Order: sequence, then structure tokens, then C-alpha cells
Amino acid sequence: MAKKILVIGPSHVKRLEHALLCGILPAPEVTVDFLGRDGMPVWHPVFSRHLQSVDYDHILVIVGDFRFGNKIFANTEAKNAGGVGVAKALINLDNDDKLYQKSLAKIDEWIAVFGNKIRFLFWDLLGREFANRRDNKYTVAGQYSHPSWNYDAIAERYRSHIVDVGFLKDIFMDRLTVDSANHFSMFAYLMMVDALRRTGHETAVKKEELAFKIKVLDEKFNRLPLSGIYLVCDPPILNRLTQALDKGALPRHNGLTLISTQAFIARKLPSTLDASAKVLYLSSFRRVEGEDNTAKYQRLVNTLAKFGLRQDRFNIVFYDYSCDYVFELRKQHSKQPCHLPDSADVYSLASLQKRYPNTIGYPLDNFQFIHSLFELSGRLPNFKGYFFILMSARLGQTSAEYANFYYDYFIDDVFATADKGVADIPDISSVAC
Repeated sequence: MAKKILVIGPSHVKRLEHALLCGILPAPEVTVDFLGRDGMPVWHPVFSRHLQSVDYDHILVIVGDFRFGNKIFANTEAKNAGGVGVAKALINLDNDDKLYQKSLAKIDEWIAVFGNKIRFLFWDLLGREFANRRDNKYTVAGQYSHPSWNYDAIAERYRSHIVDVGFLKDIFMDRLTVDSANHFSMFAYLMMVDALRRTGHETAVKKEELAFKIKVLDEKFNRLPLSGIYLVCDPPILNRLTQALDKGALPRHNGLTLISTQAFIARKLPSTLDASAKVLYLSSFRRVEGEDNTAKYQRLVNTLAKFGLRQDRFNIVFYDYSCDYVFELRKQHSKQPCHLPDSADVYSLASLQKRYPNTIGYPLDNFQFIHSLFELSGRLPNFKGYFFILMSARLGQTSAEYANFYYDYFIDDVFATADKGVADIPDISSVAC
């Protein structure tokens, strides 16, 4: 009988659930339920109540930032604001120590109740410590020591109940997060699938195996037929993609050129492009209530004119507009108030996709597909969304069905190859990431 696992924790859990339900990852071959709440501390009553009401073979707790819930120290109505998130004004050493002890007390309580059924992944602690070490904070004579909490001390205290990934803080942690909140990248999802598969085993994540799987994904990604592709981006989009690529959260492709709109025009690249080159323009234009959308649209028109390319020589993605649209669709889907633009509006996303025949049109009526292409917050595409952008650059408009088929084939091949390599190679300790 397949193991039944419960995963609880903050927004990392919601994102892992999103990745599995939306097909960003293959199914982990175990039955998994999720309880994720943004900014919720491990000691929050919601988690305790749920654990008292269910029965699972194994429980995996992704422990959030120890500062989550520091509003309990407020002297105002903020104290009753649900006990989630972090109030910067309430960050101090005394509060940190109290929250740390409160968290440890809850973890100790759960271990006493659930015994070997429960494991903890101290992901936010590890991510913060990695960033602090990188920036040389809390380091004296080469020794790191945070005044309130340290990963090695936690790992020792809970050595029988930890999913220990402490090795990451000394190597490729940057590749496993997409932002400063330590949200999982695709490479972290490789790790989490292993953690779910091996829940209940002493070592759920192995350094050499993870490094090998990252190497497999990088190599297979670079074999995709993407040579001669130019992603021409407005500055906000370029900055996001550049940061993700520089830290390794998204994989690089040797045949891909990422360039700003201004540089593409200034270097007169449109006049020198090889006939086989593919150009995809990622536009930041979006209609915003209260702004001069007419002036913004005119700047878009002027930019396209400066390209000097026929419409059949390049494609357009209204990327930031698509982000807005997906965010509002998600609100609508969860029955929250949303503000979807009137499709008849001259500057609506639907109107723009009709006006420009070379637009890569995200299927606005296919919520499940476009929902699967974006991170749950921020404006960075997730790995599948990045994959879809590059597919669109290469092939032009593709259907959601074909995009899903091609992506599923790719990601299944990555996991199958990685799993086979790990099983077949007796010593992969020399593999580096």
C-alpha cells in the first residue's frame, strides 16, 4: 500500500502543491496531502488542530521563518491579525528568542506525540543562514554564529527527526531558491520529490544524488533546439530573468541571447539577424487603472516601429499583462474579488492579442494551463513558464495541449534519466554542480 503523507508549513508548501497539481513535476508515487498557509509559524493553532484530526503514515513539516507570527508582541490590533507574517517593527533580539523557544516547544510536543512518523525540514533557517554567510554577517574569525538560531544546532537537536540538507549552505543553495523568501526553484523541486519518495527513511536527500540530478536537468535543457533565439525584454522583465539566471534558479541555454529592448535597437541587431534567428519580444505594457494608458501604448508602438522587422520575423508576448491576468483569474477561481478587464477595452489583453497577429496568445480561457506557468507571487515565470516562453520563441503559437505534451515529455525524461543514473553509477561523489 502506498504511503500516505501530510506536508504542512508556510508558502513553500502551497508552491510544492501547485507544482505537483499543475504537472510542473511528475507525481511522487506516494499519496500526499498538503496544508500550506502563507507566513504561518510552526506553532500556529491551525497546524496543531489539523494534526489532531487526521492520521497519516508520515508527516513532513517545512518549518517557516522563526520570526513568523511576531505580531503577537504588538500592543495594537495587529496582535489579533491572525498570527502570520513578520512585522519589521517588532524584530528585536528579545522577540527573536521568545519566538525561537515557542517554535522549539511546539516541535518537541509534536515529536512526543508522533514519534518517528514526523520529520522537519528547516528550509527558511537554512536559506537565511546561507544568505548571511554569503554576506559575511554574524561571522567572527571565520566562524558563523547567529545570536538566536543556527542550523547546525538545530540539526544536532533534531538529528533523529530532520530532513537534513545542511550541505546546501556551503554549495549551491542559490540555485534552489527563486527569491529572497527562499521559495523553491525547479532545482529544489528535484530535491523535494526525493524527500517525498523517501519520507520515513533516515536520509531523504543525498548531496551527490541532488547534484547529479541538477546536472542532468542542465544538460538536457541545453540539448533543446533553442539556438539562435533572441529574448528581447523590456527592462523590468530583463532584470527579473537576469537575476534568476545569474543565481542559477533558472537554467541557462548556450544558444539563447537575452537582451534589453534598448540594446537590441541600439546595436542595430534587427538588420543583421540571420534568416534562421528567432526573436521574441517580452513587453511590459499593461493597462493600469488611473495611468495614462494611451501614452504607454504609444511608447509600445514606437518601440515596435524601431525594431524594423516584419511581423513574420518576430513574435510578442505581453508578459507583465499576462501576469496581471493570471493573478486576477486566481482570485476569481478562489471566489475572491477580482478586477478582470473588459475584453472589449481597446487596451485589454484580449484586444492586444487580436490586434497583433504575431502575438503569442496565452489561452485566457484555459485557467489550469496559464495558472501552471507562473509563480504564485511575483512576476517571474516558473520553470514550466520559462520553458513555454522558449518554446514560443522557437515554434511560434502552440496549443496548450502540445505545450503540456512537450513539457511532460521533457520533465519525465529528466527524472527517468536522473533516477537511472543514480541507480547505475556506483560512485558519483565527484559530481559537482
